[in-house]
Amino acid sequence: MATARSRWPLVLGVCVAAAMLALGAAGFALLGPSERNAAPAASRTLSPVVRFQLTLPSGLRLVPEQPPALTFDGSRLALVALDQESNRRQVYVRLLNSLSTQPLTGTLDAQYPFWSPDGRRLAFFANGSLRLLELDSGQVQDLAPAPNAAGAGLWLDDRIVFPRSTGPVVKVPLTGGIPQLAAPFDASRESNQSLVGALADGRLIVSSQ
Repeated sequence: MATARSRWPLVLGVCVAAAMLALGAAGFALLGPSERNAAPAASRTLSPVVRFQLTLPSGLRLVPEQPPALTFDGSRLALVALDQESNRRQVYVRLLNSLSTQPLTGTLDAQYPFWSPDGRRLAFFANGSLRLLELDSGQVQDLAPAPNAAGAGLWLDDRIVFPRSTGPVVKVPLTGGIPQLAAPFDASRESNQSLVGALADGRLIVSSQ
């Protein structure tokens, strides 16, 4: 029959083990989800690192407030560069499998370029208009008046949607015309809308202030 003295080491050992388990559980709970679910380093699959260097021809510089536009298939990059001699902007295109950057004829004074889904046309704003450039033919079309565009547009199935520096986000059919409201706008409560994106069903995501 065990005495109280002989049972004491066993009880102490059980208590220590329980305390260690509790500390371990607490430490696990403090870890973030990504740390708790992290696989061993040897078994993790890492995304490939892609490094890209863009070199412009001499005399050109990027326009910081004009973000480059990538085609949907990731093959071409359109960017706005400023000719420092003439002080005029133009759209340049860089194939991602090439080291050369080529100017696009018909895009002088352009800003905020964005691609059609198939990458065969480029839309941009210039001289108060929304314009479309057919890359194969080089033909430029004035699609709609846009005197105060405030960013790149979205090219949806049958229309283009774009933000303005003041007022609501507007839309224009691909056949051209006068811009119309693209989303509800309450002039008594809103002064400006920004275009955030579009859902898969074509509904727009906008922010207002």
